[in-house]
Amino acid sequence: MSQPKFAHLMTKIINVPLMIHPRAAATIYNVLAGRCGYAPAELPDFDVQAIDGRVKASRFVGDRVKGEDGKFPAVEPYLRTSDGVAIITIDGELVNRGSWIGADSGLVSYEGIKFQLSRAVRDQKTRAVLLDFSSPGGEAIGAEEMAGAIRAAAENKPVYAVANGMAASAAYAAAAGATRIFAAPSSVLGSIGVVLLHMDYSQALDKAGIAPTLIFAGAHKTTGNPVEPLTDAAAAELQADVDTFYKSFLSTVAQGRGRRLSAKAARETEARTFIGAEAVAAGLADTVGTFEEALSELSAKVVRASTRKVAQTRANSGVKIMANEAVETETETAIREAALAAHKDGFNEGHAEGIKKAHVRISTILADPRVKGRDLFALKYAVKYPHLSEDEVCEICADIPETQSASLAEKVAATGVNAIKPGAAPQQTSSESWGKVVSKVNSSSPAGRAA
Repeated sequence: MSQPKFAHLMTKIINVPLMIHPRAAATIYNVLAGRCGYAPAELPDFDVQAIDGRVKASRFVGDRVKGEDGKFPAVEPYLRTSDGVAIITIDGELVNRGSWIGADSGLVSYEGIKFQLSRAVRDQKTRAVLLDFSSPGGEAIGAEEMAGAIRAAAENKPVYAVANGMAASAAYAAAAGATRIFAAPSSVLGSIGVVLLHMDYSQALDKAGIAPTLIFAGAHKTTGNPVEPLTDAAAAELQADVDTFYKSFLSTVAQGRGRRLSAKAARETEARTFIGAEAVAAGLADTVGTFEEALSELSAKVVRASTRKVAQTRANSGVKIMANEAVETETETAIREAALAAHKDGFNEGHAEGIKKAHVRISTILADPRVKGRDLFALKYAVKYPHLSEDEVCEICADIPETQSASLAEKVAATGVNAIKPGAAPQQTSSESWGKVVSKVNSSSPAGRAA
């Protein structure tokens, strides 16, 4: 990033009301100060750590979402789970107009979050939104509008927020607009306050022999400038700006949290931060829970809502629902229909395969020499007892006395089916031979085996 861009970033820190955790503000300032020619602030009790690129906290959950043109956009607006939960990751310091900065800077813009929310609300496949926070806050300018956008989205679809590490200051102002707030056990919430950093370089300039001159019009034009000592009047003006943003902050929290955290209760926190269960006890969050637990509860909520929707649709169509009837969700309906389609395909394939196997079985039986002269009996027996193998049918037929007439197969081959006429009665056999055959047939049948 070039130096002019660093200087542009500094304008978002110096003499600007911030809704950000003080340590985060000091860290950002010291990272940028050296690159812009400013002296770093002394932080004896805090080790400054450089801000580097951040990995999206919830990139492992959900699938990419196509744009309205059916294509995957270059910048992913959010991810979406199979249950229809859109996951919007808010990881880093918040700025009002910062889409040009990019995620690698560790900054997140209000305009970018609002864009993702608007897309999620319009997306018919998105049934709920989960805001995944890991942010110390940021600019006061734009925070109120950001929170208002979240409240508006929550009027259309369930919106859960989870402090997945930190949801402080402006990040908490945004989270307060959600339907429900989860606080991870070790997460930090709160810091409901406003801070403004003023830098006085007048003494450093004197030592350097530099005498700046401000030429201006309008008595308040140079209020809070860094090249002159801060006057009491200028300090009072800056304090008034901070108080205005603070009042707006408290009102924003109260609009989102209602009786769970009033403006008065929010003021009484005196910008304190709370960890996990403390935040729940103070009314800043609704329950202690991890990102995974928040997603699980929201997904279940979506499934229940889908179930009610299906039931209402069936009721409106005149379909009576029994008291003990389990109504399918849209997801279950899709699975059932897919299973039926697969069953149909499988049935058709199995039917064709069954016919093929039956043809091979009958052909094998009729071609066996033991069946010669006993074709009709063999056919009837093979059909009646399909569990018998070809060899078992042929063995039974071998014990039946062969008729003196030609076999059915030979007649058909020689004269055609229509030429077959009733012939002489087959040669009779003794009752002893037939009794032997009947006994063997009975012993081979299912009933005979059971007996």
